[in-house]
Formats: sequence, C-alpha cells, structure tokens
Amino acid sequence: MTGRDCWEYVEDLARYMNFALQFTEDMDFDEFANDPKTVIAVTKCIEVVGEATKHIPDSFKTKYQEIPWRDMAGMRDRLVHGYFTVDLEIVWHTVTDEFPQILPFIEKALIDADN
Repeated sequence: MTGRDCWEYVEDLARYMNFALQFTEDMDFDEFANDPKTVIAVTKCIEVVGEATKHIPDSFKTKYQEIPWRDMAGMRDRLVHGYFTVDLEIVWHTVTDEFPQILPFIEKALIDADN
C-alpha cells in the first residue's frame, strides 16, 4: 500500500470518471473512435478507476454493493493486459453508459464520508 486511505481512492474514482465524461462530452462514437488523444485519455481514466478499485477494502465494498467493483477492476485488467485487442465500443459503453450510472453511488459514498 502507498499510505493512502480508502477515501483517497474513492475520490480517484469520482475524479477519473468525471474526467472521462468530460473528455467525451459532445462526442458521438465515431468522433471518439477517430480521436486518438481522447481514446488514450479515456482508456487511462478507466485504468485508473480499475486500479483504485483494487485498493478499496472489502469492508467498504460490502457497504456499497450497488457499485460493480469486480467489473470495474476487470475492465482495467482487460485494458492493461489486452492492449492490442481493446474494443473501443466497450470503452465507449463503459464511459457513456456505465460511468453515469455508477458515479452517483460514488458521490453518495463521498457525502457519507463527510457526515
């Protein structure tokens, strides 16, 4: 461990999900797929989300079961270990469909931490 606490990793989740959403704002899939800078930036955001997920303790994950922890970590693994076979449609779906559904739960956890 790096000495960071759980909440710093949860903040990373929110931060990098929001980055990915900002990077793809006002884009359609074709624009995304044909913009290598955005593809690389968004892919990196998903990797960071997955890596941060791996540093969050099981006790926290149990408290927030509506968050798909395993899927988030798994997506990171697929990106990191299957670089040449990355399906951009899955990356796009992750950012445009999954992140907006997950982010409110992450934000709720952060609000809970402040209370």
